[in-house]
Amino acid sequence: MIKILTILLITQIGAEAHKWHNLKPLKKYPPSAYTLKSDINCLEVREYIWDTKHKRDNHSYHIVMSTCKRPIKPNVLKSFRRVTPNFSKEANIRKIGTCLLEGCSFSQSFGFIIDNKGKMWKMNEISDVARFLGDIDTPAELNLILWMRNEPYDKLKYQKSAKGYVAITEYDNSINNFGECGHFVYRLNINKRGQITKKKLLKKTSSKNGCMCAD
Repeated sequence: MIKILTILLITQIGAEAHKWHNLKPLKKYPPSAYTLKSDINCLEVREYIWDTKHKRDNHSYHIVMSTCKRPIKPNVLKSFRRVTPNFSKEANIRKIGTCLLEGCSFSQSFGFIIDNKGKMWKMNEISDVARFLGDIDTPAELNLILWMRNEPYDKLKYQKSAKGYVAITEYDNSINNFGECGHFVYRLNINKRGQITKKKLLKKTSSKNGCMCAD
C-alpha cells in the first residue's frame, strides 16, 4: 500500500510539473515572488520614458518591480532611488523606440541593487539582473525576464521543464509601425539563467483588426 501511494504521489507531482499555467501581469506579483541571491538584499527595475519634445530626465522613472529581503531605512531608500542609470551602448534591458508623424518616443529600463553590506549597484544588461536573481525558477522571475527581453504577448501560458521553462506566447499586432502585422503564436524555451534558448513560430494568421499605419 505504501509503495502504491508513493507511486501515485510521484505521478501527481510529475503531472503538476507539466501542467500549463497562465502567467499573470507583472504588477500582480508581490515582492515575495522573487528570490534573490544570498549576498543581495534589494533589487529594483526602473523604466525611463522620454520623447523628442521632452529631454530625458534621469531622475524621472516608473518602478517596474521592487523587492527587498530585509527592510531598509527611509534615508537609504531615498539615496537608492536617486542612483542614476548607465545609458551605455551595451544597455539592452527593454529598449523601445516608436516614431509617428508628431515625433518619436523612447523607453529604456535598468536594474539597481543593494547588497548585504549596503553598497548600491546599477545594471544595464539583462544578464546582470538575471544573475542576481539566481536560477529563474518562479513565475514572477519568468515574467520579468520576458518583459526585459521585450517579448510581446497578449496571452501567455507556461510550464516548468527540466532546464527552466517552456512558454507559449500569443499576440496580435495591427499597426505596421510597431512591427510585422498579424496574429502570432510562439513557443519559447527559457533556461534557468533567463536566456531564450529556442523560439519557434507555431502559427501566424492575419491580424484580427486588419493592418494599418498609425499617423
